[in-house]
Amino acid sequence: MGMQNNSYCNLLGTLVLIACSGCAGAGPLAWFSQKPLTPQEEAVNKLVSSKQSMLSAGKNSDRLPPAAVLPESVPKTEKDLKNPAQLHLYYARLQEQLGHLTEAKTFYEKVITKEPQSIEANIGLGRLEALAGHNAQAEQRFLKAIEIDPASSEAFFAYGKFLAGQKRYTEAIVEMQKAVRKKPDTKYKFEIGLTLARSGQYEQAALALSELVGQAEAYYNVGYIALKELHDVCVAEQYLRGALDVNPDLKQARYWLVEMKRNPGNILPASGTEQVGKQHVQYALNLQSASAHHVESHIPTTVVPETVNPDNLTPEQWEQWKNQSELQ
Repeated sequence: MGMQNNSYCNLLGTLVLIACSGCAGAGPLAWFSQKPLTPQEEAVNKLVSSKQSMLSAGKNSDRLPPAAVLPESVPKTEKDLKNPAQLHLYYARLQEQLGHLTEAKTFYEKVITKEPQSIEANIGLGRLEALAGHNAQAEQRFLKAIEIDPASSEAFFAYGKFLAGQKRYTEAIVEMQKAVRKKPDTKYKFEIGLTLARSGQYEQAALALSELVGQAEAYYNVGYIALKELHDVCVAEQYLRGALDVNPDLKQARYWLVEMKRNPGNILPASGTEQVGKQHVQYALNLQSASAHHVESHIPTTVVPETVNPDNLTPEQWEQWKNQSELQ
């Protein structure tokens, strides 16, 4: 038994000695044999050596997946994140867009807990409070965002939008104009035009919007707001007709003029849903590019029954409608 142990130790010592001498000389494969390496073995040695040096230097290798050389592990808990508040903010925005408002509020509040001075989180909570009908709390959130950064155009704009939603139009326009002075963004200017229309200042609204999207689309937007939000049929018809005079191909304006004659007094409010026959009609404000001016325009789009879709109005039907209107 003692002789066997001695033989094993001697053999192991020999292998270690060979390996060490090989490492000092011919490279990673040298310990397999004490014989001189063949050219093919030398080539393999060089390849393996180069990959090992790249790994030891922390570099990537085309023969190994990137995960094999990344020094950092994937974060598994909130404590492992470099900036958890920013991740919570992204997630809150996503949940708000998806309509998961309770979840969105939870994560906006997490951001506020870690970063009380977060403008985006305060604005986000302000929007959610307004949707819940908590107007006093919502206003405090928007004012807080402005207090945190009086140079933030987005804070003034968000507050202006909130005030417009409360029909406090004069105050809303003042706040939106502050946003424009901080940053002359088309989005801010366009919203001022819409707010002017909602406050009944139709001419000023048409002028403001014309500078952004052109006269036809400006008239259409004013006419649409007058019809759908303010139920001012006379003004709506005036501006929708004006839109078609400038651009006879503006199908949305044509549709609403025809619909006003077909169903007087039965025009749905914006964002409403009503059953017409066996089909539903839905209305929503969409962003649509104005090709002539390369800016954004809030042109309402409609999902309407086939029988009254503006695309299905033939030139003869449109001419007949115009003739009937002139006789009235």
